[in-house]
Amino acid sequence: MKRIFVIAAAIIAAVSCSKELAGSVSNYSIQAGFQQEMGPGTKTYLKDSNSGTIWWGTGSLDKVIFAFDASDAKKVFTSSSTVSEAVRTFTCEDWSGGDWKFAIWSGQSAGTDDSALSGSVISGENLKVKNPQNINNSRSFDNGANIAVMKYGDGAFRNVFGYLRLTLPAYEGTTNISAIKSVELSADENVAGIVSIDYSGDEPVATIVSNGSKSLKLNARYKGSGPKGYEAGVVYLIMAPGTYHNVKLTITAFSELPEEQTAATAEPFTVALKKDLVIKRGQYTECKTLPDKAPDVPIGSTTWPNDSDAFDYGLANNETRKAKLSGLSGAEGISNNNITIPVTADKVTYHGPGITYNGNRVTLQQVSNYWSESYPNIIPSQRCISFKINRPGTVRFYPAPASKDGDVLRVPTYYLAVVATRNGVTTAKIVDEVTPQVMADGSVKENRTDTNIYSADWEKYWISLSVKESDISGIESAATVYLFHRNPQVNTLLVHYWPIEWTCEKPAEVVHIGKFLLAGDSTCTEYNASAAPQTGWGQCLAAALGGDPVVKNFAIGGESTKSFIDSGKWDNLCANIVSGDCVLIQFGHNDEKTDDAHHTDPQTTYKENLTKMINDVLDRGGKPVLLTSVCRRGFHSNGDPLDTHGDYPPAMRELALATETPLIDIEAQTRQWLKELGPDGSVPYYIMDKRDPNAMDNSHLTLEGAEAVAGMIATGLKNLGYWE
Repeated sequence: MKRIFVIAAAIIAAVSCSKELAGSVSNYSIQAGFQQEMGPGTKTYLKDSNSGTIWWGTGSLDKVIFAFDASDAKKVFTSSSTVSEAVRTFTCEDWSGGDWKFAIWSGQSAGTDDSALSGSVISGENLKVKNPQNINNSRSFDNGANIAVMKYGDGAFRNVFGYLRLTLPAYEGTTNISAIKSVELSADENVAGIVSIDYSGDEPVATIVSNGSKSLKLNARYKGSGPKGYEAGVVYLIMAPGTYHNVKLTITAFSELPEEQTAATAEPFTVALKKDLVIKRGQYTECKTLPDKAPDVPIGSTTWPNDSDAFDYGLANNETRKAKLSGLSGAEGISNNNITIPVTADKVTYHGPGITYNGNRVTLQQVSNYWSESYPNIIPSQRCISFKINRPGTVRFYPAPASKDGDVLRVPTYYLAVVATRNGVTTAKIVDEVTPQVMADGSVKENRTDTNIYSADWEKYWISLSVKESDISGIESAATVYLFHRNPQVNTLLVHYWPIEWTCEKPAEVVHIGKFLLAGDSTCTEYNASAAPQTGWGQCLAAALGGDPVVKNFAIGGESTKSFIDSGKWDNLCANIVSGDCVLIQFGHNDEKTDDAHHTDPQTTYKENLTKMINDVLDRGGKPVLLTSVCRRGFHSNGDPLDTHGDYPPAMRELALATETPLIDIEAQTRQWLKELGPDGSVPYYIMDKRDPNAMDNSHLTLEGAEAVAGMIATGLKNLGYWE
């Protein structure tokens, strides 16, 4: 699933234009540079003078751009500059008047570029993803293989493509001669071919439209002098942004020192990437150093790191290790039994403050707002226990909550989160959670006695949380596991933890039948019996799905995307997401309100809020699903339902398409439903207006209406494969 990023890119220069009229000829100038790097993991330059700035070079192809006027006619703009520079002025001597719409740098000369504009789509036979055969040096690529475009008002050219960064290893005994001659990438999707570029939205989108190829080959560059041979080092494959599945690299390595172009090569071998390859515009995905020999394990086999600082280092499958707390005694950072800073003992870290040490146990306060800046609501910054693992397995521990409301113990939920790095990209997600049904009262001494808690009678109080193979497959170094507890409904919740146990194993791979979490407004929320017959469709979803689904309804009447986020209700929902959960997001009814607390603009703030929600769900390993709003009951004189939601449903559809987020189009389905029912037939499905018993509410549903809408949503979820 494609993840959308809202990026604030640094722009090196504002586009400026000037005209000088001379009779019927108009001189028109465009001054522009390239979009600056957008942060770590980006490579947006076309030329680089090693100064960290994006430069126009002195070659002929850096002196030609093409701009399209209001009638989509293309004009050639050229520069006479003789120096490398970040911002360059290009001039057209026969501009026909008016402002330009789009400009393109295609790496082509005026005689070879065939790009054309139709509306907001740029196409042409020379616009293609191709092999950067003639790379300038080991740390760059053929600039002619890249394409950059610019809208009027952008201020800078934006690269169209993204990159896969590969490192060619040095041949044994050398430092700069490559051990690999070529790398061919293949995938289920086309990876090369002629593209069209749609720049109707905020970012240019490149799509392969013809001459498609499911493979793309990169050749190492041969240098015939000083030093002679094929160059080792970093190279880039240029690719259209998107997600590529079942990616394989076929590597042809040298079997002798490749000082000559005719050097012998070994039999090609293939390695598979351990996960889908995601390419983002202007950014690179790291593939690290390639092997120059076939791996010892079959393709598709899982190999695990063996970092010695991991808690499971040296453990055999199904072998268990128990943490020792003895290292905490007298450790730096412990004052009067309070752990004031992160303290590590026996390869397990106790993140203080918020933890006390009591000899045979540690006592943790609950996590509330103590979150990592990088991974809020996923990884705590304190009040947690962490350790590293090389392989999947299960953590087991004895907890004894000691906080009460009167005589009733407060109920914690225990979470296990994992931070892992794959292909150079680090992510964090909650992989398991448990809310216990039976708890040992930590204020009672017998529940804090070692001989008791390790006996059979106390076995029912122990908690187990697992990291599955799928949670960490593809890691090349140990992942970090975080254990913590919280209850969003209370302010304090103290729990005694006895030393954790880790069993290093490959747990049975169970498909997580995730729960469904609902974010929305009054058409979705739950109502008590006194509100009857008013019913939210969220109350009826479990029954509509059938089986035994877990549905948690966080929808609240009157909420828009803005108010739901600003009030903290969205953060509360996110705290309950576990990897595999499905989050249904339906807003729009109240985003059209005019007050500052609720109003959003369909094309800007509404999309931005939905984008945040999508990203937050993906960050936790969840599955976001967008739902357009339920139609209000209203009809034209011809019987067609009224459109009362304006631009909000179309904006959500656009965002779903742009981000490849699943969408259940309830607005379209309930519109057709109302049309079939008609004004009279639709009456039983909407409640009466409480202010006027003779009038209809027309917005809110009865039980019958909620059941009907829930049925539509259940069918959509089943069609998506999210429920059987």
